[in-house]
Amino acid sequence: MSTQTHTKREKGQALFLSALMVLSVFAMSAAFAGAAAADEHEPVKEELDDMDLYQGQEIEITDLVGSTVEVHEGTSETGDVVHYLRAQNDHTLDVDELETGPHVIVDDEGTYGPFWVNEHTADIEFDSETVAQTSTSLNYESDRSDDVTLEVSSDELDGDDLQDVFGDEYNTDDDVITITEVSPGDNVGADFSDVDTGEYNFTVTVADTTVEEDLSIEVTEAVEDGAQFDSSTYSQTAGDIAEFTVEMEGDQDSAVVSLEDEDGGYWADVLVTADDGEDEVTVEFNTFEAGQDEPGVENDAFSSEDGTVNVLDERDFTTDDDGETVSEYRLLPSALDMQLYVGDDTAVDNVTSSDPATDEDDRLDLSGFDEVDVATLFLEERSIGDIDSAIAPAGSLEDLDDDVDDLNEISTAGDEVAEDDYFVVGTGVNGVFGYLDGLAENDLGDSLDLEIEQSNPDRYDSPDNVDNFNVIVDSENDQLFFVIDTEAEGLEAGAEYDVTFSVDEEYVEYYAENGADDEELETSFSVIDRDLEVTGDLDDEDRVQVENSEEANVTGESTAAAGTDVQVNLRATGDDPFHLTQTGEVDEDGVIDADFDLSGHEEGQDFTITMTDRNGAGDDVDATAEAVLVESADDHDQDPHPVTVTVTDADGEPVEDADVEIDGQTETTDSNGEATFELQHGEYDVSATHDGESASGTVTVDDESSDTGSLTLGEEDAGEINDPADDADDGVDDEDDDTGVDDDDATDADDDDATDDDAADTDDDDDPEDEEQPGFGIAVALIALLAAAGIALRNRA
Repeated sequence: MSTQTHTKREKGQALFLSALMVLSVFAMSAAFAGAAAADEHEPVKEELDDMDLYQGQEIEITDLVGSTVEVHEGTSETGDVVHYLRAQNDHTLDVDELETGPHVIVDDEGTYGPFWVNEHTADIEFDSETVAQTSTSLNYESDRSDDVTLEVSSDELDGDDLQDVFGDEYNTDDDVITITEVSPGDNVGADFSDVDTGEYNFTVTVADTTVEEDLSIEVTEAVEDGAQFDSSTYSQTAGDIAEFTVEMEGDQDSAVVSLEDEDGGYWADVLVTADDGEDEVTVEFNTFEAGQDEPGVENDAFSSEDGTVNVLDERDFTTDDDGETVSEYRLLPSALDMQLYVGDDTAVDNVTSSDPATDEDDRLDLSGFDEVDVATLFLEERSIGDIDSAIAPAGSLEDLDDDVDDLNEISTAGDEVAEDDYFVVGTGVNGVFGYLDGLAENDLGDSLDLEIEQSNPDRYDSPDNVDNFNVIVDSENDQLFFVIDTEAEGLEAGAEYDVTFSVDEEYVEYYAENGADDEELETSFSVIDRDLEVTGDLDDEDRVQVENSEEANVTGESTAAAGTDVQVNLRATGDDPFHLTQTGEVDEDGVIDADFDLSGHEEGQDFTITMTDRNGAGDDVDATAEAVLVESADDHDQDPHPVTVTVTDADGEPVEDADVEIDGQTETTDSNGEATFELQHGEYDVSATHDGESASGTVTVDDESSDTGSLTLGEEDAGEINDPADDADDGVDDEDDDTGVDDDDATDADDDDATDDDAADTDDDDDPEDEEQPGFGIAVALIALLAAAGIALRNRA
């Protein structure tokens, strides 16, 4: 920017001209920002108020009054003079020479403006960085509201080529195409159909500003129109919702999927159409609803979220050959052949007409289509698996919705639930999710049932039944979860309940060739008091002993669900008062663990520990204990730890009579090259010398470090010479303990009993506690049970 400082020419010294001021913006052949367009009227100086200009523009000003016209920064003539227009008649202002912000123009007749100088920002890009010899678009976004002109050039394309791409309605000059009247949000068509494959670089500028973008796009070979399945096989349980995806190719946006089971008892022809901008359609096929809609009505069996699905023809199970209404038939386990067809608009119009043509089998005539792909959908036999239970903290499931991952994270396996916590029942079952899809939230309909009945009512009292619960569906893993809010249901401590999940006989018979009984899963749970207790080692006065260390540990126990927050409060009065608070959390073993820095307080200090659980619906649950500070284990000497250092020469042979020094102690190696030290915990420098040769390193002493190390003469700065202790023998056990998997349970899947084909049987004698897997939420625990029972989860190819 060019800035000059000049005394303002006094008014009256200038040559007065009586004329209209005409502003003409001509930067790179573009129109002046904000100017009225169609009739090419340009604003006079009185119209400058609040006008927007953009850096990069040029403004030609004619017939101003005065030989020198000033441009002032700011909103009035009191601002600094930042530019002069010195021509007698023609005054040209380059907006690039002005900073962004408000300015005014002053001539001998007055002050005009303010007008605003803006930096033009824009986002210009192709819709995709790769295009397969077809059409795409050049997208323009900007905070500038008026139309602009884009100038596009490419080193690889001449003017004629650019017109082929962007349209011959636009002019070219010197291999630059000028695209006019482009508004923010516009997508300028770019057709690369006739462009050779390769990478092309473009420079796009906004004609009247400084905006310039360098773009590139790769043109690949054109893709022939067509479609294909995304897999050759799909699998699902009969009665559940199967999914398959049709991938469109080229300009194809629709295809017909034809399904037929192995004996021809069921068929369906479905037209799928991708939404604009999409190149695939995922179809959800509710196998429970298959064949349940009469022709001509809305079909509940097929749907899609990224396209439209039009059921052209389908076998109707709701009426028999005599036209009588029936309801007992459902699509049975089978292998469904799937064919994929594509056709032109005429073929599509024919099959979607009110009276489409049929073949000799009275099936939809698809002779106008070409078969392009095949696949198979395997519908497997449905079954019922196992049942498990868990607990979750009060209030934690209020906003859970259907998020199984969250449920798994906050739940812990168990069958004793504290008052006001949640009790969760998980069941393994499949072949029911298509049925549930058509029901309202938390509704099990007539075919499924969860019965929760009190098993220990008071004498002469009727048992208490729980009728309200939330249902969480995990169809991906064949699981249903039922969440009971003990507070909302008023379940009290001491009450015990039997839980029965059932699939009724009529539903089971839908999928059984020779009839079957209803299916049931059973478990039980009890409600216990919401209790809290401070724990720890007691002294002779029954005070909890807490070390006065930087990590003084305070513990407690609670019957509340794992994850429950408990406030831990320490309070001391007298000569050394303190009041410390933090929030602990109940772990999977019911333990609350909180660490405090009490190192600044004296041994023997009495104080009070208070733990508070405020999560229940009733009064807070408190636990209080008297405590005393005792000497920290860090404050007294530890037993010395023996560390042996071996010194060797370059050949690895032990060196006798070498001097080894650690922490000011010097020992001489024996005939085995060894020197032993007694050291407290810590990290030490170690060095060895012999006959003018030396070695050095460090040694770490703690409960986990090795008590031996070695130095090689001639090796300086060897680093830590004693490795961490080898705990490989118990490392596996520790890992198993961390994950909560019992070693015996982990091998159950290999037992003969675990492969029992009768997966639906449940043993009333099984103790749910035997199945608890601390560290896992209920979703993972139930999957483990299903696997142990020999039930393989489906592989959805």
